[in-house]
Amino acid sequence: MFDFPQRSAPDIGAPPVAAAKSGPTSAELSTDGTRAEAPRTDLPWIEEALRLYQEDGEPGVLSRRRVLHLMHTIGDRLPSTLPWCGLFVGHCMRRVVADDAIPEIEPRARPWCDFGMPVRPQYGAILVFWRLFPRSPFGHVAFCVGESRDHYLMLGGNQQAQMRLKLYPKHRLLTARWPLTGPDPAAKDTSRQ
Repeated sequence: MFDFPQRSAPDIGAPPVAAAKSGPTSAELSTDGTRAEAPRTDLPWIEEALRLYQEDGEPGVLSRRRVLHLMHTIGDRLPSTLPWCGLFVGHCMRRVVADDAIPEIEPRARPWCDFGMPVRPQYGAILVFWRLFPRSPFGHVAFCVGESRDHYLMLGGNQQAQMRLKLYPKHRLLTARWPLTGPDPAAKDTSRQ
């Protein structure tokens, strides 16, 4: 059961998950076969993603200036019109788990298929999805923050050119990844005890 920080309603897609004023609630994430998990507070990359999500001035929009700042922070000089879902994930991961090998072509999604170690899809995992067709070079990468029967609820960048919550179909999942230097993915969050 979890709630997102107070903020204007994000657009997370059509039913079965609806958006509330403060973001999706555990009650909304448990309708129509949806399973909600309690958020872990020991995942610093998720804390950084939520900080960016909550801090951004216009709801759901990561400004061109912020995208350029993220690129500058990691040392990339890329046109801001390129897909940047991996850039958002890379920024969050680099800020908190610097020992892990961030993919060389970080802004793209597919290079994240080899990051860290494979895990089952779960809260905080990096999920990589295919686009167009399963073997295409195109994809999407973001952080898993919930799931329904048929979809994963993802927090990420470049989701309709914005930083937002969005549903992605489970059948498009390529892999779920976890940083090698992160907390044990199977462990319970001990920071709340």
